[in-house]
Amino acid sequence: MTFPDDFNLADYFLFDREREGMGQRTAIRFGDRAWTYRDVADRSRALARFLVAAGVRPEQRVYVVLPDVPPFAWSIFGILAAGGVLTMGNPVAPIDDLAYVVDYVRAAALITTPEVAAQLAPRLPDCVQTILLAPDAPTGADPEAAVEISGEVVRMGRQALSLDAAIQRGRELATPLPALHRDHPGRPADLRRARQVGGHSAQGTGCAHRGQRSAAKRRASGCTGRCRTAACLGAKRG
Repeated sequence: MTFPDDFNLADYFLFDREREGMGQRTAIRFGDRAWTYRDVADRSRALARFLVAAGVRPEQRVYVVLPDVPPFAWSIFGILAAGGVLTMGNPVAPIDDLAYVVDYVRAAALITTPEVAAQLAPRLPDCVQTILLAPDAPTGADPEAAVEISGEVVRMGRQALSLDAAIQRGRELATPLPALHRDHPGRPADLRRARQVGGHSAQGTGCAHRGQRSAAKRRASGCTGRCRTAACLGAKRG
């Protein structure tokens, strides 16, 4: 299998489904609600534009610490479309482990629940300049509901808002998304760096995975020790 020179995993796994005429097909079900491929693509593109406008540059990491809710999907593809490196965390992991990982990967942005953000707030490194919050919605609740920004997060002085608000802002932006080349000259060095980073990271043009120093750190990164996510599977090329 070969991939084109201009390659992004968000195209490969999501946006190409629209181009193939599958936009109206159901992509995600959550309780009684459903989102089509077009719905997910719209949210992903809008989030990507917001992240780029917020200063996230290609190859910078974005730390996603969310439960298995639909916003997890457009967070993944939005980050990849923006050229960022996806790093995932487990929201039920000990806060010490999450704080270790967010500092270790030098994340430029954090996407998580209000509860996790409030606990991480006193320990977030200066590199995290944007914080986006989504509800920890149980099945049947609205996973796109607006959330309140806690005082702990507000006092940090970083850009902080609901994920749904960020997506709405992104829809109003004309910010161009970066063009990513499969064999970008800087990519080998990026992969070497990513292999040294704890947890599981996937960039718009590929994936890098290496286990953490301890089982606790691996759990905090949301990593199972195997590249099994959709973002990973597209990284293999012939």
